[in-house]
Amino acid sequence: MKALEALHRVIIEVQNIAEYQSMLGVLFSWAVELSDDFMASFPKNDPTALVLLAYFAAMFPRDGSVWWLGNWNLRIIGAVEERIPMALHPWLEWPKILCGIQSRS
Repeated sequence: MKALEALHRVIIEVQNIAEYQSMLGVLFSWAVELSDDFMASFPKNDPTALVLLAYFAAMFPRDGSVWWLGNWNLRIIGAVEERIPMALHPWLEWPKILCGIQSRS
C-alpha cells in the first residue's frame, strides 16, 4: 500500500529532521501524495485509511507551537476511534500515547 509506505517514510524523515527543515512541510507531503482512490476511502470509513490518518495526525506538534492546529490531532484520533470497529482500537494506542490521550478501554 503506497499510503502506508509514504507515511512510514514521512515518520522516519520527521524523526531525523534537520533544524532548518520545516516539520510541517515534511508531514503535509504525505497528504499531498495520497492517491484519489485512497482519498475516496475516508468518506467510506475504511478502517485501514482511518487508522493511517490517526498515525498521521499523531505526528503533529502537541506543544502549542503551531497555534492554528489547535487540538486538530486529538479531534482526528477521536473521530477515527468512533468510526473503526472495536477490534481495531488497539491500533490506536500509539497515536493516543503520542497525543496524551487516555484509553477508554
